Amino acid sequence: MAFSYGTQQYAATKDDMADAYELGSAMAREQLSAEDRHLLENIGDDAVIVVPGTYDHIHQVLTSLQIPFKTVHQEELLTYPLRPADQTVYVNCASSFPAAVAHRLRKFVDDGGQLITTDWALKNVLEVAFGEFVRHNGQMTGDEVVGIQVNDPTNPIVAGFLPAAKHVDPQWWLESSSYPIEIVDAQRVRVLIKSNELNQKYNAYAVLITFDCGKGNVIHMISHFYLQRSETRGERHKMSSEQFAMDMNVSDGIKAKAKQMSHLNYAQAQSSATSSAFIYNQLAEPTTSFRAPEFKRIDAPWIGLLILGIIIFLSSIISIAIVFLLWRYFRLRAQLTNQTQTHTLTTNTATGKRPIPVQIEEEQPPTIYETQKMEVFVPTNTDERSHGRYPVRDDIEQVRRFYERTTKAYF
Repeated sequence: MAFSYGTQQYAATKDDMADAYELGSAMAREQLSAEDRHLLENIGDDAVIVVPGTYDHIHQVLTSLQIPFKTVHQEELLTYPLRPADQTVYVNCASSFPAAVAHRLRKFVDDGGQLITTDWALKNVLEVAFGEFVRHNGQMTGDEVVGIQVNDPTNPIVAGFLPAAKHVDPQWWLESSSYPIEIVDAQRVRVLIKSNELNQKYNAYAVLITFDCGKGNVIHMISHFYLQRSETRGERHKMSSEQFAMDMNVSDGIKAKAKQMSHLNYAQAQSSATSSAFIYNQLAEPTTSFRAPEFKRIDAPWIGLLILGIIIFLSSIISIAIVFLLWRYFRLRAQLTNQTQTHTLTTNTATGKRPIPVQIEEEQPPTIYETQKMEVFVPTNTDERSHGRYPVRDDIEQVRRFYERTTKAYF
């Protein structure tokens, strides 16, 4: 038993882990609905496929949870008749993995299957066949335990982490040389569980991620399912498993079981309960319930032609409306111009005379004259009140005459 900076570490024995998963699975099953419990009790013998690896031991966890499974080795996957419609494939952490088998798993997922991988499978499987989603960030962790936080509480497969985290953050054990996850496509990859502590140390916060691919789904986690040790960081983690059972508000029968397992601490019971709940929820819920909404591609040619016709029709209506509005605008502008010109007396253009506008400065409105041919004559007048001609803007000559009462024009 080693102590480090006030943190107490426990190396879990095989018996300890068997007891921890027995207690954790009992807690997790109690939280399931009657329908989900019935589904798990009647799961098929080959509904779960386990691909053995070098370090992780998911088969031991499934055995503790009483989940039937079939073991299929890496090379056998090339020819094994997988059923994407109703099978889940677990790939344990392995030091090597054939690329051809990784691409076979990609086809399995594309057709609707669910793939769950751990740790080094990030580089050997996902980076090979699903490289557009995630990859290894190039670093390796130490043998340590980090606190974790639920990042997407709406996802049902992490529902078991919520009550367990009510009093203290759950822990996640990182085995030596675990691969931190680098997310390539942040739009499609969803982080279900994160670790702020992991991000500070290795610049990668994702602990448990999922993404949809084709008709199927992929789930990956850093490190392993099988818990080999825990760490009591706080006073609550040092408490007994019975205290965790009380915090989870389980039945009296499970509280009594936790009391009998006094050799288990709070941290061990918490870790086994959360991982058990994850596996139960993942198997009980159909894969499609985790999927994000997606837009279906239109494959039928006649549907595409119909949509194209609708677009052309709407574009024509919009074009006609724009042309009509422009025509109406210029028509109204022409009418306003004509109305303005009726207030000005001009010569008929047929005479070749330049127009001479006459402005009448009277309090009374000017009289409008209509004629086919008109010339304006200004009689000689020496009256000092009369002003001679002078040029105005636009180089149009204008004659202003001021009379006491009237202005005369001769036609």
